[in-house]
Amino acid sequence: MNSLDLDYFVGVISAVERGDLDAKLDLLESAVLERKSKIRSTITIADFSVGNRIKVNERCGTRYLRGETGVVVGIRRTKLVVQFDNPTGRFVRKNSDGSIYSSDVVMPIEIIDKI
Repeated sequence: MNSLDLDYFVGVISAVERGDLDAKLDLLESAVLERKSKIRSTITIADFSVGNRIKVNERCGTRYLRGETGVVVGIRRTKLVVQFDNPTGRFVRKNSDGSIYSSDVVMPIEIIDKI
């Protein structure tokens, strides 16, 4: 991103924050969601590798996982094996010393975004 693109982006964000684009928020939201959908539809398992940072997106049916971050620790044929940074729910495991860690969670790429 060059400085002209960055300046334009900052200008648009500032206009949204000031309320200058309130009449166009639905249009902006629609455009952003459409773009996210297009990007996600082109992602394949080959786009991920062990060590990639990920975030669970809004397509995840398990609501408490939405927004959770983690790291890819393995790849299965069409799914990723992930460990969460802050495990919750059924994915919490405890070491013998009482420290908490994440279990390996196998997830489809459709509900994961790279960060």
